[in-house]
Amino acid sequence: MIRYLLLILLVLISGCSASSSRKPASIDERLIGLTVEEAIHSIQLRLGEYFILDEPPGIARAVTGYTKNSEQIELYFKRGDVPFNMKMDWKLKDVVHLKVVAIAHKNPNFGMDTAISP
Repeated sequence: MIRYLLLILLVLISGCSASSSRKPASIDERLIGLTVEEAIHSIQLRLGEYFILDEPPGIARAVTGYTKNSEQIELYFKRGDVPFNMKMDWKLKDVVHLKVVAIAHKNPNFGMDTAISP
């Protein structure tokens, strides 16, 4: 019985310490309110070939890329700030001036964390 209680206590303690370090210091709410361009430069985001996410189809919603630690970051802007485009062939110049309103951070070890603008 005591062994089970100690095991449960150990699991709880180790789980608490892991959850407190989920969000890296460089990816936080300070990016909200910056332009997409400022946020990209601030965290040195590397963009891939298809870096603009649409949600729903044809509505540009976010820019996605990877940090130098290979963590995926999505910088969200307001829906409707970019014209509808069913071809989804937006260019970076179409969104760099938009304000970041939310951030999604995907760490391979922890899954997806999101910071939403107040």
